[in-house]
Amino acid sequence: MLKIELLNTETKKKETFTQDFISARLVRKSLELQAEMKKGKKSDLEYLDNAIEFVVSVFDNPAVTVDAILDGLNGNELWKTLIEILNKVANGDNDEANSEGK
Repeated sequence: MLKIELLNTETKKKETFTQDFISARLVRKSLELQAEMKKGKKSDLEYLDNAIEFVVSVFDNPAVTVDAILDGLNGNELWKTLIEILNKVANGDNDEANSEGK
């Protein structure tokens, strides 16, 4: 299960959003984005925008938007959170695989 925690700027409380189903199309898109990042032919801003838009597409929730991520995610955690979600989509959620094996 994927999750993202965002600060609700109106209530000033953190909200957690989860996503159980990850389609094969999202796995492909994640691998495509990671390949683009390794090539390094775009600006950091373009990579950031693409990663945020990808994360929005992963979470099937209208509350998870580009603005919700930009306003509700701590700047110090931005890249870490985005890359973690990209990796979990591309490689499968290791936490879920580990819990199933127990």
